[in-house]
Amino acid sequence: MAGLSDRIEAEAVAIEELGSLAGRRASAGIPPFAGAYSNFAAFNCVADVPSAARDLARLVAPGGRALLVAFGPFSPGEVVTLLLRGLPRAAFRRLSRGAVPARVGGSEFTVAYPRPRDFARAFTPWFVLKRIVGVGVFVPPSSAEPAVSRWPRFLAALEAIDRLAARPLALLGDHILFDFERTSDIP
Repeated sequence: MAGLSDRIEAEAVAIEELGSLAGRRASAGIPPFAGAYSNFAAFNCVADVPSAARDLARLVAPGGRALLVAFGPFSPGEVVTLLLRGLPRAAFRRLSRGAVPARVGGSEFTVAYPRPRDFARAFTPWFVLKRIVGVGVFVPPSSAEPAVSRWPRFLAALEAIDRLAARPLALLGDHILFDFERTSDIP
């Protein structure tokens, strides 16, 4: 990695195992990470987000960043796509107050769609939210595939609009990137 391999370390771990990882690293005298990244809405599938946030804080050095991608609370693109497929219940599942059942690849689990301010509050006091960015505000969600790929120019235009709308319309994104900074509060 461009001469940085001695300075880069990556860990792939289930969110529910962050506390164990933090304990092992602390016991071995290994310093915290400079940052953390989670994609594909993994935190939406965690039952106890505040505990996971506390455990993540044990792994990230003060001043470090945690970039977490979570499902947005309402995705107009998903609603349209699922309504066109005749799935009205699925189209409005993100409006549910609690966790809803989900199934991917034969595995069943629950998914919650918290409001962004509630999600950010779960990371307090160990992290402060610096910004949110919408992902897929105008670009159709993956459930629109493969149909949407038949129009590459249209998709490219939507991607350009997405780049402009990602900050002001973040709450309408299929996903939202939460950019947190680790505080000096000790978990």
